[in-house]
Amino acid sequence: MDKVTFKDWLFALIGLLFTLSSLLIIQKDFNTGITTLVFFGACFAVAVHIIVRKLRLQRQSLRTVTVVGGEPIHASKKRIALLGIGMLAFGSTLMLFQPDDNRVFYGITLLIALTGAVLLVGLFSGRLAKTYIQFDPSGFTFGYPKGNVSIPWEAITDLYRGEIHNNQAVFLSVAAENILVAPASYLAKVNKQMASSRKWTGADFVIMTSTYGIDAPVLMAAIERYITQPEARAELLAQRKLSED
Repeated sequence: MDKVTFKDWLFALIGLLFTLSSLLIIQKDFNTGITTLVFFGACFAVAVHIIVRKLRLQRQSLRTVTVVGGEPIHASKKRIALLGIGMLAFGSTLMLFQPDDNRVFYGITLLIALTGAVLLVGLFSGRLAKTYIQFDPSGFTFGYPKGNVSIPWEAITDLYRGEIHNNQAVFLSVAAENILVAPASYLAKVNKQMASSRKWTGADFVIMTSTYGIDAPVLMAAIERYITQPEARAELLAQRKLSED
């Protein structure tokens, strides 16, 4: 999972070659050259990011991971902003310089641009910033704009990490009857979200760790520690008290 594969290097090489070739295309066909540059330039950047991330994780050596208890770990505003700006700029540029009148291409690029715009609106309105995860002595909490879900440590039945479209993720399965939802009216929506998540990912909850600026191995090690070492949970309360003093 963390090993740089031949496919990773191949994608990076293809992205680089097409990015360089776009500089030649621009001289003959400006619009085609720009769209080629933007598309494959973005592909090259993503491929390089994946390679750098995997190399960094290979050098990572974890011993014990501790967390400040009772402190919400919010979604990174910087990462959401960069993603939103990137998608908006990417989609808008491809729309503006598309080489021919292709409605399908236009629709796809419009959707990308609108998605970026929605992310930025959600960020600046404060809605996305309200999403968080939190460690407590009693369990692990997901915070959402309209409610929160607290999962007792004993109710986490499966924990593993993986990737979704080359993005780091931690997957949790839980004993649904033991989770605590506040307010109670939010329970129906949580059950619906869990059912959808199980259908598409096989897990009740999925944490896209880059959203919070955390590496998946680090987050998984922390959660796993508090599941398997009940005595360690006391430090979550102790650190919370310390931060309040």
